[in-house]
This record gives sequence, C-alpha cells and structure tokens, in this order.
Amino acid sequence: MHLLSVCSELTDGIVGPGVYDFRAFDEQMRKIIDINPHALVMPRVGLIPTQEWLDANPRERMVHFDLETNKMIARGGAHVSFNSPKWHAMMEPALREFILHVERHFGENVAGYHVAGGDCGEWSYIWAERLSDFSEPQQEAYRWWLAERYKTNAALQEAWGDPQATLAGAQVPRDRLRPPGAGSILDPVKDRRISDYLEFHSDTVARRIERFAEVAKDALREAGRTKIVAAFYGYHFWFSRFTTGYHDSGHHALARVLACPHVDPICAPGACGCTESFSTTRTTRERSCRPRTRPGDAARTCPAPSASSSGTSAAR
Repeated sequence: MHLLSVCSELTDGIVGPGVYDFRAFDEQMRKIIDINPHALVMPRVGLIPTQEWLDANPRERMVHFDLETNKMIARGGAHVSFNSPKWHAMMEPALREFILHVERHFGENVAGYHVAGGDCGEWSYIWAERLSDFSEPQQEAYRWWLAERYKTNAALQEAWGDPQATLAGAQVPRDRLRPPGAGSILDPVKDRRISDYLEFHSDTVARRIERFAEVAKDALREAGRTKIVAAFYGYHFWFSRFTTGYHDSGHHALARVLACPHVDPICAPGACGCTESFSTTRTTRERSCRPRTRPGDAARTCPAPSASSSGTSAAR
C-alpha cells in the first residue's frame, strides 16, 4: 500500500499577496519519499484562513446563531463565510501556485489533490448546535440568489405568500427548526421561505467545491498532468444527532457535486467513530467502534461519536 493522505494548510505557504513559500510541505514530502520512494501522496489541502487574516477581515467571518445561548457568535465552525469574496481572491491563486509547485518538484509521487474547506475541512458550516450563516457576505449572496430565481418582488411575494417580502430585504431565516409535532417535511407553499434558504444554503457549499476543484483541475492541465481531485461531501444521517446537524450541514446539494466534471472521488464517512486497523505482519484485522478520545476533544467542533455508535468509516 503506497497511497497516503497528508494534511497541508494552504495558508502556511502564503507569505503575502502573490508571494508563496511551500518549503514546509516540501520537507514533509521529502521525509515521506525517503521512507517510501514509491509513495503516492494525496495532499489534503486546507483552505481555511488564519486567525490573523480573520481579525483583519472581520466582515468575512461566518456568523452562527448559538441555540444554547440564543446569541450570534463569530467563532468556531467554518470560520470564514463560504461567500466571502476576499477569501476566494486569496485562496484560488494560492491553490493554483501550490499545485504547480508540487507538480514541478514531486509530481511523480502525487496521486491527486483533496480540497478541504469549512468546518474540519469537510465543507460544513459547523458541527454544533448552531444555525449558520448570518454574515454579510452570506446575506448578500442569498439576496442575489433570490433575485436570480424570482426576478421581481411580486414573484417573490407570491411564492412566499408575503405581500411585504422584497428581494432587497430578504433575510437569512433563524426560524428554520421544525417545532415539536410539525413533522419533518416542509410544506412547499407555506414553508417556501424556509425551503428557499435551505436550498441556497447547500447550493452555496456545492458552488465552492465546484470552483476550487475547477481551479485544481486547471492547474493540473497547466502542469500537463491528469490527476484526481477529491472533496468531502454527502454527509446525511450521521450528524442528525445534532438538533441542527441534518439541515445546517450544507451537504444537500449532492446531485450537483456528483455532476461536477472537476470532482472525482467524494469522501463521506458513514460514522466517524469506527476505525479499522490492518497489520502488515499478520492476516487478521481489528475493528473498533469505540469513540476516539484525545486531549482537547471537548473543545473540538468536529462531532465525537457516542459509545453506542456502529458502522464503518472511510479514511479521514
């Protein structure tokens, strides 16, 4: 087995606008190749900005509504709004330069690239008891999306059954949880305001995956290579253990991501708590579904499974 996955935060190599230094990744690759010259590495390229960048660009932060405190917060989860134009402008050229650099120096030992954004790199808004995203970039993009769909205020008012609704004044809804006894299916007429946002909510994530995968494929073509580009997506039922986990994940535009010509494998674990370990010295296989615990787990936003969880998981 020569296929390896390694994590690399793209911001580690961003020195400034248009200036990059990927020596840390180069050192990691050299160590791997020294141990196994036949290694095929799949870099998991983190697209998450640094805290310093977020502090300098507070408008670009993702904003969540915390169900426990009933307050808006701008920390945890994906950190940066998926609709932040400044984030796109920084990360897209950096991803291109990273891939061109890696292909020049280590191309024969690289199988492809795994683009990773959002909470835990899994293209989620947040794995927690929160609703997202109430940032200005998300709000502006939602209004643009509604304008593309409805064109006029009159059409929006008819669809939502609200004579006061306007394209310029539409808000990201906070009241999108189902109350007790309401059932799990939204009414296509009465709940159109909610279903519109939820569709946009996942469509936004799918668009970001598509775009970063396209940047990666364009860079590979520029380097004269044909390789795979992967992304996490399609988590549906495991995270329903959170009150908001099922519909706030942003993972419900799967058909769009599957149809994207720039995305090849999609990684979607069935249960994060199950791991399988193989021994190179014996033929037996050990399997465990006990929760993995590490120092600091309580502070992580990534979901930790319960002790009763079962199932299998893909490598993460």
